[in-house]
Amino acid sequence: MQIRIGIFAALIFVSGVTAAEAQGGIFGAILNGIVIGAAKKAWADTDPAVKDCLVSRFNLAPAALAQQGIDPKDSRIVDRVNNCANQVAAGRAEAEREAEIERQRQQDAAAAEEQRQRDVAAAEEQRQRDEAAAQVERQKQAAARAREEKAAAAEKKAEEAKRYAVLVQKYGPKTADAIQNHAVTVGMTEDQVLESRGEPISKQVVPPSDQLWKYSTGQIVLTKGHVSYVSSQ
Repeated sequence: MQIRIGIFAALIFVSGVTAAEAQGGIFGAILNGIVIGAAKKAWADTDPAVKDCLVSRFNLAPAALAQQGIDPKDSRIVDRVNNCANQVAAGRAEAEREAEIERQRQQDAAAAEEQRQRDVAAAEEQRQRDEAAAQVERQKQAAARAREEKAAAAEKKAEEAKRYAVLVQKYGPKTADAIQNHAVTVGMTEDQVLESRGEPISKQVVPPSDQLWKYSTGQIVLTKGHVSYVSSQ
């Protein structure tokens, strides 16, 4: 308003006309154009969102107001302009708050996914380490079993050799070979049969003096204490 009065006074001073004369005619038109131009400039500098609010809430069109020389600070509309400005600011603050919440949510989700991937990678590394350790342990156990089996086989072989030597000393090589192979041949004694096959499943006396020994692998007939017949199933 002070600008308007200043412009108006300057025009009167320059032209040398009275204030009453200045209200009409060319000077009035010039003054009115200046006021309208200033109003248009003020509205052009106003936030578009505020202008949209004035239209939608109060049915005030900034272009029409400018044509009347009414700028945003005009006392007739300044309360409504401020109301819209506050509403726009609040809306933008809420939008920014929601955007910040969304950004934080996305950051949290990304961080959670990164942590999940790290956990998966760590679990896979641990699984591989465990598998490698288990493989080493299996190899150790297999090697230990192999050593035990080898030692047992050597011990068995040594025992068999020792037994074979005793058998050779007692019965001679031929009979010792047969006993060592769990075989029974005609002419063997009862003791030799027992050393070769072990105790029979059953024993039967066959008159007058023969004996029938039954094994799962066959039957043996002993006559006068010696093998006289060998059958196999």
